[in-house]
Amino acid sequence: MRNCCPKSGILNSEKSLANEIIDFLEGLSDTPIRSTYFKEYTGEAVPMEYHVIDNQHIKTIETLKAHQTHQDPLNILLYGTPGTGKTEFARSLARRLGLRTYEVGTLPEGETDSKEINAFRYRAFAACQKMIDAESSLVIIDEADSLLNSQPAFFSMDHIAEKGQINNILDQSKGLFIWIVNRHDGIDESTRRRFDYSIGFEKFTFVQRKAVWERGIQKHHLDACITAEQIDYLASTYENNAGGIDIALRNAARTFRDKGSHDGMMPLIENILKAHLRFLNPKNQGQQDAIQPNAPEYGLEGINVKGNLRASLMVIDKFNNYWSASGENMPVRNMNVLLYGPPGSGKTEFAKHIARTTKRRLVVKKTSDLLSMWVGESEKNIRKAFDEAEKERAILFLDEADSLFWNRDGASHSWEVTQVNELLTNMEAFKGMLVCSTNFKKVVDSAAIRRFNIKLEFDYLKPEGNIVFYKRFMGRLITSMPEPAEAEEIAAVPCLTPGDFKAVFQKHAFFEPGTITHRILIDALKAEVLSKNENIGKKMGF
Repeated sequence: MRNCCPKSGILNSEKSLANEIIDFLEGLSDTPIRSTYFKEYTGEAVPMEYHVIDNQHIKTIETLKAHQTHQDPLNILLYGTPGTGKTEFARSLARRLGLRTYEVGTLPEGETDSKEINAFRYRAFAACQKMIDAESSLVIIDEADSLLNSQPAFFSMDHIAEKGQINNILDQSKGLFIWIVNRHDGIDESTRRRFDYSIGFEKFTFVQRKAVWERGIQKHHLDACITAEQIDYLASTYENNAGGIDIALRNAARTFRDKGSHDGMMPLIENILKAHLRFLNPKNQGQQDAIQPNAPEYGLEGINVKGNLRASLMVIDKFNNYWSASGENMPVRNMNVLLYGPPGSGKTEFAKHIARTTKRRLVVKKTSDLLSMWVGESEKNIRKAFDEAEKERAILFLDEADSLFWNRDGASHSWEVTQVNELLTNMEAFKGMLVCSTNFKKVVDSAAIRRFNIKLEFDYLKPEGNIVFYKRFMGRLITSMPEPAEAEEIAAVPCLTPGDFKAVFQKHAFFEPGTITHRILIDALKAEVLSKNENIGKKMGF
């Protein structure tokens, strides 16, 4: 026992037993030590054909497993961004190989120190290997970033892996092990060499998601319940992986088989998809409204766009037809459109309008989707965004582009320059349509400005625009028309945007009918303008 404890970590540096063992022995935890360290997964596994993974990867792993000796480890690395289906694939692979699936514990209860968490996971891995039949099992080590990445990341304060210890584990363990990480750039070269095979996972494209939906609908016998248009809508709107799609379809089939009716199926499916996305990526839980390609009806009437809007729309339409008719060797590669102006002036809705009129999917990327604290990761995200749009022949929309197109003349960090260079390079090579919006055109790099074929400035609404948007939004709250004096007052409110009308509408939409007056709405619009101008250091009178 004295020789094995240091390897397993049962004794810590102070020669005391590990916390979870003490808790169990003292009766503070009734969870068996085995279950604390690892558990067998016996739940549903997504059919292998649902995964958008080259079949050659699966065949290669099957070959490696078939020729694995009893004494040798077989270590497979799955890497890629969160929510891309790595864990579901590992479980599906175990079922495909006819192996029992064990998953190593991830986080001891109440523990936040990353060094202690790593120590716990080493113990859990050692316990799992000692207590299962390696020949008939597949072991999944999920969320293994801190175990494998021995090189610190930019701005990271996490404890990093002990290279020697993880290399020994990879060399000396017996069985088939699937290691899953989101970040792999910090894995030391000596550790990388010890993996027998690796597969990179990327976010599904629209085409891939649509194929998964179609296969799942057939599997669950829902062909007569979900139309082709609904499949397009679901694949466009919800960026779920294969596991999330299967969960939604499985529960829909079960629920409506019992009910004997299809009424309410789509709301149920959408609620399950939203919950799955929130669970996988809480910070982007509101993103679905932004990526939905078919925005609510949006008219150009009333908006204030400087320049020849009709001519610009004609050019966009002609390029779209040219794009559709052209093959890979397009003499004119792309159409780049810049929308700039104050917040709320209609730029994002105009991008959705372009997508709807050209019948293209809109791939929306915000600054938070692309910028990363890891060195070089922002550049990778930028390349992936362009690649995704090009593969799908979709329109790429970069919202808040001023945060991406730094003016390199004023850059104080090298990564600011390389980030802009990456964007400019991809703009040149991109085959398709790019639309960017910014509130601050002045901070955008001059070289980027030159690359936009069309530049449209969105400004505050004119008096007639105020009336158009007042009727469009407030007409749903109050049926009577404003008095002539009130209409004049509405038209005279300066610096209004469509976003201001939307904000006032949402604020009053839940009031009882008949309780809202034009006076209340006009005052609310004025308050929006005052608040907005105070925030940017201006004073505005009425």
